[in-house]
Amino acid sequence: MPTLLTIGIAIATVALIAFEIVSESRGSQHKLTDRYHEDD
Repeated sequence: MPTLLTIGIAIATVALIAFEIVSESRGSQHKLTDRYHEDD
């Protein structure tokens, strides 16, 4: 069972990173990216 949990966490992390990259590349002017770069 611990292996299944580790795989689940790994998949969730990769999915989150992939989502961030897709959001960044889709449109730098979108509100999702502006939230991170609100200072500029």
